[in-house]
Amino acid sequence: MVSLEESEIQNLYEMYPRKIGKRSALRAIEKAVTRLGKEKPELRDADKKLRIEWLSEKLRAFAESKMGNAGEFTPYPATWFNQSRYLDDPKEWGVEKKGKCARHPFSGLTVWGSCWDCYMERFSQDSA
Repeated sequence: MVSLEESEIQNLYEMYPRKIGKRSALRAIEKAVTRLGKEKPELRDADKKLRIEWLSEKLRAFAESKMGNAGEFTPYPATWFNQSRYLDDPKEWGVEKKGKCARHPFSGLTVWGSCWDCYMERFSQDSA
């Protein structure tokens, strides 16, 4: 029989946008839940269920972000949890980087949220 905690850890894995390295990911998630009390002082006295809920909220934001939907550029789940990337500033995930470039309204955006044409202009200036 699977315990409630095991099923919640499994649910965190299922929420992650990239499904690869499941066994390593599940171990990393379990360690992250345990480690979270040391990483976030406000969760030091929290039980595992509350820590899992906190991770779930961070994971939901990441899964909806540009980096969470970057295909092969999205980190493996074990990497994301082992490196405590849930503590990263969500702006780094592209959560708040919305909209298009005013100079290039029909240009696509790079994975990190920059206008592709602006990026290429900078790249060509740097290499000239």
